Formats: sequence, structure tokens, C-alpha cells
Amino acid sequence: HIRTHTNEKPHRCPTCNKSFSRLENLKIHNRSHTGQRSPHTALTGGVGDLGVHSGHGRASAPWQTRCCPTGEKPYICPYEGCNKRYSNSSDRFKHTRTH
Repeated sequence: HIRTHTNEKPHRCPTCNKSFSRLENLKIHNRSHTGQRSPHTALTGGVGDLGVHSGHGRASAPWQTRCCPTGEKPYICPYEGCNKRYSNSSDRFKHTRTH
């Protein structure tokens, strides 16, 4: 928690040089480069991005849905060549920071 206040980010991505204060966040970020699915997404059959999330990025219950129970993903990444889609603008924004 202290690193939040000191802005210390010792965990650096070897691919894009983005830094993280927690090793776990770097591991999650690395999936954006490898295309590897998160364990939660794999366990829920590909609907992990629809789960209700706590403030820590983990689904509280895989069977609950946030806003789009139909699976609709109207928010598209604005970067050319990236066709990732999201069910809410907040998740899309978080994704765009990986570019």
C-alpha cells in the first residue's frame, strides 16, 4: 500500500516498459501482450469480463453480470488494428492505457 503514496513502481514490463507497483498487476498486464486469458475468464467460459467486480479487479461472483447480460459490447478500442470490444467505457479506457 505504501507504494501508492511513494509512486514507487519497481515491476517493469520487458515488452513495453510500463511500470507497476505490484507484481500481480504486471502479471495481469503481461496477458495483454500474450493474449493469454485470465484464470477467471477461462473458468467462466469466456464471460469473465461480464462479472461484477470489486475495486480490486476480481469478479465477486462469476454468475452475476454488470450491465450487459446479453453479452453486448458496444465500446470499441479506438486504436487502429485493435478490435477489442467492451461492455462498458471504463473497461475500454483501462484497455487503451496498454497501447
